[in-house]
Amino acid sequence: MPNGGTDSSMFKIVEKHDILISQEIMPRLEKVEAVNNKIEKEFSALRTELANVRNSQGSLELTVMKDGAQTRDILLNRFVDHYLDSDGKQLVTKEKVELTKLGTKEKVWLAIIGMLTGGGLATIGTVVIQLIQK
Repeated sequence: MPNGGTDSSMFKIVEKHDILISQEIMPRLEKVEAVNNKIEKEFSALRTELANVRNSQGSLELTVMKDGAQTRDILLNRFVDHYLDSDGKQLVTKEKVELTKLGTKEKVWLAIIGMLTGGGLATIGTVVIQLIQK
């Protein structure tokens, strides 16, 4: 035996180490392993949740894009239909404007008022044309 040790001293050292390992190191190691297992389970659950979120996000993006395209198509079609339908029709107004023909006296008075207010030659020309047409 090295350093003149005896068999009994070696057994005592081995016994101390065995007690130290079984009473102090093993319980600590078991706690560390339990915490490590718990962390691994949580990471596994988080990976699964992350994969589900990614799949849901992709599905949501496709849904939003399809909905946006449908909305654009509907609105564009409505606009085009409205524009093309109103292009060939007369627009209906709530108030009806009635035009009346002016008689000769009204035309003369209109010409006089037009000359006095600055209508000038344009007013006189219009009245003359109206009188000639009648």
